Amino acid sequence: MLTPGEADEVLGMLREMVARGELTILMITHKFREVMAFADEVTILRRGRSPAHGRVGDLTPDAMAGMMIGAAGADQVQPARSGEFGAPRLDIERLSALDDAGQPALHDVSLTIRAGEIVGIAGVSGNGQRQLVEVLAGQREASGGEIRIARRALPRHPRGDAPPQAVAACRRSR
Repeated sequence: MLTPGEADEVLGMLREMVARGELTILMITHKFREVMAFADEVTILRRGRSPAHGRVGDLTPDAMAGMMIGAAGADQVQPARSGEFGAPRLDIERLSALDDAGQPALHDVSLTIRAGEIVGIAGVSGNGQRQLVEVLAGQREASGGEIRIARRALPRHPRGDAPPQAVAACRRSR
């Protein structure tokens, strides 16, 4: 992750190299500020297709956003939500884990994710997100707690072992 100033510095340097004919850049981003400042042309992607392409100077960020999500009344990616969610798919109860130095990284973390929910985990770097993902992926051993997928408890596995029961449970819950 670059700060806006760092991004401007790197992209400005690359832009100069493009202007001198030294290279061509393909930039994939969702940051309109960078597109407007450093790109000549833009191709919009929506649902794996390209509904629009054009010169950046001929477009506004609002126009590009409209192309990305589709015009009002156009096909919707997902129907409106009812506010109701399905059965629990992932249950984490009182999960604890240590970091690489043997210090507590997670302490009594509990979370339930139900079918139909979209959940994001965010925080300042170094506050346990990486360790949480590693425990869920079977790459780090939990020091306590329980993980259930589709209401089935996963056995604890030593660090690095991918639990075959977890893989099977994930496939069944789709």
